[in-house]
Amino acid sequence: MALLYAFLVILAFIALFLYSIYIPLPDELDGRWRLQILEPILRLLHEYPARIIELIYGPEARCRYSRWFFDLAKQPKCPKTITIVTDDYDGVPVRVYIPQQADNKGAIVYIHGGGFAIMNTKAYDGVIFALMKRLKMPVISVEYRLAPEHKFPAAIDDCESAIVHLMEYKCKELNVDPSKVVVMGDSAGGNLSAVVAQRLKRRTDIKFQLKVQVLIYPFIQCVDMQLPSYQLYAKKYNHTALLDPRSMARYSLLYLGIPATWSNVDKMTRNEHVTRTVREKAPFANHLSHKKLPASFLHDDLYDEPHSPNGDSKLCADLEPFMFNPDFSPIMATDLKGLPSAFIVTCGWDILRDDGVLYAKRLEEQGVTVNWVDYPSAIHGFVSFPSALRSHILDDISRFVQSNL
Repeated sequence: MALLYAFLVILAFIALFLYSIYIPLPDELDGRWRLQILEPILRLLHEYPARIIELIYGPEARCRYSRWFFDLAKQPKCPKTITIVTDDYDGVPVRVYIPQQADNKGAIVYIHGGGFAIMNTKAYDGVIFALMKRLKMPVISVEYRLAPEHKFPAAIDDCESAIVHLMEYKCKELNVDPSKVVVMGDSAGGNLSAVVAQRLKRRTDIKFQLKVQVLIYPFIQCVDMQLPSYQLYAKKYNHTALLDPRSMARYSLLYLGIPATWSNVDKMTRNEHVTRTVREKAPFANHLSHKKLPASFLHDDLYDEPHSPNGDSKLCADLEPFMFNPDFSPIMATDLKGLPSAFIVTCGWDILRDDGVLYAKRLEEQGVTVNWVDYPSAIHGFVSFPSALRSHILDDISRFVQSNL
């Protein structure tokens, strides 16, 4: 009988603990019940330990823990139809995936996500295998330098150097037409892809330009961290392990070399990192207007009209050089004409949803061919998780790439 009582007490404590960490996820999420199990596990094993490490040792230590944690994830075996080669493109390490038989002369440069600070090329093996199943062409994944050890613009410089080296020297070796190179990236990699496409367009010393850009839930700016998609997080799935505003602020600060203190992160999430004067300037008002977003994103019960706080003078001064720099905020570029055709993916449950939408609008205003597709039930990071929805989205991306090469 004593053993039974002990068992029941332990069971009650477990039930109480699980109840205490339970956060209901929105019903509309794709694979909600699977996520409802995985999300608290991710909080317990990653988010909570990372938070403690950050409080004790600082944001850089937290970043190292995140790298270690996500490196534990196993990737699928390489299919027999693909050969993987490690190479060096103009001093930049790359991971080259070569199909047994290519069906066209194109190539994809993939730039991985991870907030400019975590993840690596191997972590995206599964994504690239799935992509190459549809697009039988070489994929070059760039191992760019990570923050905070290597600050802005190191990652951009690496990606640009690798792409130029590919187009000018390696295409012949890979049996690729240098005029048919696609740049593709997700999250921070989407930012780097957009920035590199702009940089290359401005260059007059290179023979070839990118043919297509595919931006998967890209990070485009952090001037406004009160966009409707950020507000949706706060009101519908706050405190979950899905990409949150604090993480985005922390990664941005680490990338830019500005102290990613708890206080600075808090101020960014409240939009206190940009002065009211700067916020009211034309680039901000024109390019990041909430009115440009679909009306369905502005639900009365989930959206509050934007306000303009005065801002913290020190943090504002530190960040102002970057907020309107197109190498960090590609939406702020003055001239986007002539950029390669773009396929932009956004997810309904992602704080970066509105970044992608606003950049798509900006490109269209400048005459760039854009195919923007929003997947209302998807979450940030979906390309890393095999599912029917990922298959559907990769099919859409593949059709766009094939039709534009």
